[in-house]
Amino acid sequence: MLKDDFYTIPKYSFGSNSAHFVIWLKKEHTLFQAHFPNNPIVPGVYIVQIGKELFSFLQKKNFIVKNIKNIKFTNPIVPSVHSEVFYKMTWENIDENDLYHLKIEVSSGNTLFSKISMQLKEFNY
Repeated sequence: MLKDDFYTIPKYSFGSNSAHFVIWLKKEHTLFQAHFPNNPIVPGVYIVQIGKELFSFLQKKNFIVKNIKNIKFTNPIVPSVHSEVFYKMTWENIDENDLYHLKIEVSSGNTLFSKISMQLKEFNY
């Protein structure tokens, strides 16, 4: 889990099938020393993981990524430039087995970082 170690959630709002999150990246995190030295960026897998965690946080349930329908990375997230990032998401429950279709846009100001369309399944462990 990346929450509170890699990022924090200072603010969020949600409706029945949508949510907006403000997250603050911890730009001093040790990951940025390796990814990449002198030019740190947030790895794509972290961008997806944060989206899954935010949805789990809202639903108060654990989820796993069942599949990723589409993912587009348009700009890198450079933590020294964009330490405040916005996650805008919408979802729909697509069957009675707690399978959700989640769409996410990740941005900061006028900069779009990624668009993600994926399916999540409730996971009990």
